[in-house]
Amino acid sequence: EMDVQVDLQPDRWLVPRIDGYDAAPEYAIIGGLVFVPLSHPWAELKFNDKGARALIQRHAGYTLPEEGRQVVILSKVLAHPCNAGFHPLSNIVLDTFNSVPIRNVAHLAQAVSSCDAPALIFEFHRASGDGKELVVLDRAECFAAEPEVLAQHLIASPCMVCRDGGTGEPQPQALNGSSREPRAD
Repeated sequence: EMDVQVDLQPDRWLVPRIDGYDAAPEYAIIGGLVFVPLSHPWAELKFNDKGARALIQRHAGYTLPEEGRQVVILSKVLAHPCNAGFHPLSNIVLDTFNSVPIRNVAHLAQAVSSCDAPALIFEFHRASGDGKELVVLDRAECFAAEPEVLAQHLIASPCMVCRDGGTGEPQPQALNGSSREPRAD
């Protein structure tokens, strides 16, 4: 007879399933584009949205390939002149930002904060699977519009991300490289 100790750990999924366990309310708002990690709790909030259901069906059931990996999606566009022409876009998967593959929402926020290029270039996988969708925004215009976009929609911070490798509680973060704190109203 032999005693064996086996540490059991729950499966970790690419699309998190339970709010507060493997899913957290993260987001980044960049030039009015609202990015979130794809999760079952997010999709439940959009239960009448066929695009959200299709995203879940396409990505659910896969185990997490590496800690911190997320399927980052453009959830919606908050209308503003800085993002004119892109208002109809929603529920599409982000592939790259300025040609860099994005691992998670925190990685996107860090990439945007450190960007000094004149344009913010987002490349998305088309929902139909046939090619890519390209969104190019003027960086200076987006950062200047940030306070107005946030105020119009009563949003206190442009970004809430898990800073420690995609785990832990989401924390507010400024995106435009400034040291200012998020609004407290």
